[in-house]
Amino acid sequence: MVSDSKPPALSLDELVDQIFGVRTRPVPNPEINEVGVASVTILRADSTRVAFVIINLSANVIYVAPESAAATDRGIRLNANGGSVKSSALEDFNLPGVQWSAIATGANSDVYTVATVIEPR
Repeated sequence: MVSDSKPPALSLDELVDQIFGVRTRPVPNPEINEVGVASVTILRADSTRVAFVIINLSANVIYVAPESAAATDRGIRLNANGGSVKSSALEDFNLPGVQWSAIATGANSDVYTVATVIEPR
């Protein structure tokens, strides 16, 4: 008799852990959830961060930049109402773990950030 049984499916958490080879957890808005007209640190340097996503929830344009102050003429543009950027160690090597700064074209610009970090053992 041939068995049609399949191995048990991995949960999403188990799959992510398997991809990165370590146990991870999501951390929403680890630093701030609002950006203004002066450059601020949106993600501090963190060698345990293996991925992140930053989503612009505001009606203003937001610019983000790694390892330096963001400016409206320098950085990655996140368009209003849903513009986003993501970075993963699988594709971008150490880029997710460096400091990221943000600036907006208007005050009180809401952002949503989720970082994926390695869990301590």
